[in-house]
Amino acid sequence: MLASSLKIRVVLLIIGLVLIAQTAVFALMSVQQAQTVEIDARAVLGTAERLVATRIAQMRDNGWLATVQALRDPVFGRLDITSAQPPVIGALNAHLKRAKASRLLVVDAASEVAHDFSQDSRPKSKALPAFRSNMILGRSSGFSIEGDALSLWVASTIGAEGSAAVLLFFPINESLSSDLSGISNLQIQSGVSSRIKSIEVPAGHRSLSRRIFLSDASASALAVDLSLPVPNAWFVFTQGFGLPLFLVFLVAAVLSSVVGYLNMKLWLRPLNQLQSSVKSLLAGDFKPMPISRRKDEMSLLTQTFNLLVEGVQQRERKILDTAYRDTLTSLPNRTLYQDRLTEALQNAKQTNRPLTMLLVDLDQFKTVNETLGHSAGDAYLKEIADRIKGVLRGADSLLRVQGGRSNAPTPTIARLGGDDFAVLLPGCDLEQGARVSARIGDVIKQPFTHQGQSIALASTIGMASFPEHAQDAASLIRAVDIAMYVAKSGQLNSLTFDPRHESEREQYLALQIELRRALEKNELRLVFQPKVSLHGEHRLMVEALLRWDHPERGPQNPATFIPFAEKTGYITTITRWVLDNAMRQASIWKQRGLDVQVAVNVSPRDVSGDALPTYVISRMRHYNLPADQLTIEIAESAIVGEPEATRECLTILDRFGVRLAVDDFGTGFSSLSYLRELPVDGLKLDREFVQAVNKDNCSRVIVKSTVDLAHSLNVTITAEGVEDAETMVTLRELGCDYAQGYYFGKPLSADEYVDWVQHQLRRFAAAPGARPAAARAPQPASAM
Repeated sequence: MLASSLKIRVVLLIIGLVLIAQTAVFALMSVQQAQTVEIDARAVLGTAERLVATRIAQMRDNGWLATVQALRDPVFGRLDITSAQPPVIGALNAHLKRAKASRLLVVDAASEVAHDFSQDSRPKSKALPAFRSNMILGRSSGFSIEGDALSLWVASTIGAEGSAAVLLFFPINESLSSDLSGISNLQIQSGVSSRIKSIEVPAGHRSLSRRIFLSDASASALAVDLSLPVPNAWFVFTQGFGLPLFLVFLVAAVLSSVVGYLNMKLWLRPLNQLQSSVKSLLAGDFKPMPISRRKDEMSLLTQTFNLLVEGVQQRERKILDTAYRDTLTSLPNRTLYQDRLTEALQNAKQTNRPLTMLLVDLDQFKTVNETLGHSAGDAYLKEIADRIKGVLRGADSLLRVQGGRSNAPTPTIARLGGDDFAVLLPGCDLEQGARVSARIGDVIKQPFTHQGQSIALASTIGMASFPEHAQDAASLIRAVDIAMYVAKSGQLNSLTFDPRHESEREQYLALQIELRRALEKNELRLVFQPKVSLHGEHRLMVEALLRWDHPERGPQNPATFIPFAEKTGYITTITRWVLDNAMRQASIWKQRGLDVQVAVNVSPRDVSGDALPTYVISRMRHYNLPADQLTIEIAESAIVGEPEATRECLTILDRFGVRLAVDDFGTGFSSLSYLRELPVDGLKLDREFVQAVNKDNCSRVIVKSTVDLAHSLNVTITAEGVEDAETMVTLRELGCDYAQGYYFGKPLSADEYVDWVQHQLRRFAAAPGARPAAARAPQPASAM
């Protein structure tokens, strides 16, 4: 088949080359012949143009002669030519016919028409040509048009002062058509140049034309068009060489086919052998080809093929081993998992049994690679794979006992990529799947030690089942993916798919467009939550909080759209909007006599470079604010995620005097050792510890220890979530410096905060003699 196909290709190639060459020759001949025809046509048009000019001159001379003869008629010697006497009328009619003119006019001295004779009964224009303006030696001539008829007029005057004139009109079209009738295909058109229409030419032709202007060249000038159709090269090629061309092509194709076929029979013998060897290779026979003694291209091709056979033989087994397995964990990969899922679904449909799928995602796995290195991350993934295998072995035994079938499909675990694992549970319903999911979550939480470092991560698991949630593999995978995604968004350990999740996810994704539009339409706003000193410091302090008033969905929880903005990268734009509006409001308060220190939360993405300090300093200069009037609050995850970049960013801000604080301290992975390396002014205790300080002695000890250690490092402590006076008193006794929460005031608008300052601040003033708060000395404002 290979040899035959190649023979056909080569034969067709030869035929094609021959036909292309012949076509090129005939095309060149056609172009040259078309050019010759065009040159001849242009010469004909030139001759016709000269004939037209000569004929018009002759008509003008003959016309003047006719007018002179008419004026010399003896009748006009006795009678006035402008009179209506019968002899005058008869003489004028005789001269009209004798001159073969189409019209005769007699005009008196007042340029009024005395006589108008015409051989054409159709109505004529009453307008006279401007014959008197160009009279030379008592005569003049010109051109006029009546409808589509173009005429030459000549005029001669009678009398010593030219009181009367005789005008004769001669049709041009008929005369010219008669004179040029010997030129084949020549078409004549006359009239106003702008109204002369192009002639229709036969298919495969184009029109060559000459325009003879009878007056000044302009759109309203009278002209005569001479047109001659000439064939183009394609018409000459197809019509001029029709049958001869076909016969030449046919003979050339037959001869080239015979020559090509005979040559290919000799050339393709080695390729036939190669074809047989390739078929053997595809059948699993790795037998090399015999090498020819000839040192030509086919011999080199044979040697290359034998090297290929050897390489394929060595790699076939490796390819089969790795095509369906994850190289790190030796688990089935995505491809093999898809095959097993399809097979399990077919079995479930045939046996009318359920099937459940789990999608396991490790939370914060990125921090393992970033803090302990990729080797630790790889070792942890292997350990997680072994733990899930152990869970599935127990689940397999349980399912087989319940199902009573020894040949039922077994559970499958696969690594889909990164830190995602998929678990397939044939014969398992949702209730059983939930138990397996809980067990997997428990074993993942167990600490893992690598080179003396302990790792303990949680997981997020999405679950979906056949036939409740999907009928095919693609739908089941989509359902479990949505369940996992919704669970992670809601910070849940596991979640079973619900059809409502899909619409919720679509709405969540729609936030990307709506959030960008919110800035443009001023749907975002800031509110300010008061922060109060517990030890007598009277400086006004607030935390700026972002709110979104959606025009259709109403107020949106920042916990819904801020994480999404961080994932899409739009958080930087939002952070800059919050910083700019917070500093603008602080400037407005300053102008009203209120010195308010404003704290703003920034995303971990914003403290990984020098863009944030540049923007903050430029806006503070714009609003003429001192540096210590702004506090930047960062989450612990920013410190752990990219410590070097974060340290550089915070150091720049600290040098300019901006105050810095760590938000939600105690809930992440950082330790107080970071406070020794970073220029941090304050810590904010998470509300989880604050609200339990009077209920849980452990929380009270944690708060006290954190306060003492922070003060030893010259760092202030702010307690969040204070909601009653008892908690405030306890925090003051434990040494907390500042507090904020609904006990002091809910988040307020800018105007509401001014009222709060005027009426509520006295409630929270510290008792006389209270210990002042420990605080780092701020950088001088001159650093700006």
